Amino acid sequence: MPRNAEVHIWHGKYPVAGICKNRKHRLVGLQEQLSKEGHTTYLHDLSDFYEITEIKVNEEVVHHCKITDFQFGGDGELDPLCKLIVDKVNTAY
Repeated sequence: MPRNAEVHIWHGKYPVAGICKNRKHRLVGLQEQLSKEGHTTYLHDLSDFYEITEIKVNEEVVHHCKITDFQFGGDGELDPLCKLIVDKVNTAY
């Protein structure tokens, strides 16, 4: 995939302390790592789905996981899931 790809991150709600809503805190590290590679990220809320994250490049889902699989906060440097997704985005068609 050439640099400067548009990466769309679709994420659902997940519960914290009994309150279930869309939160972006776990995706900060992924956004940071993708921007370091020169990609532009767009976050989209999924209102009907819970604990789901889909990463799309060129309308193709390159990765699908639970949002709670990401490490909370940080820059994603030590998160193995962020590294895996960045590799998948870089090799996407």
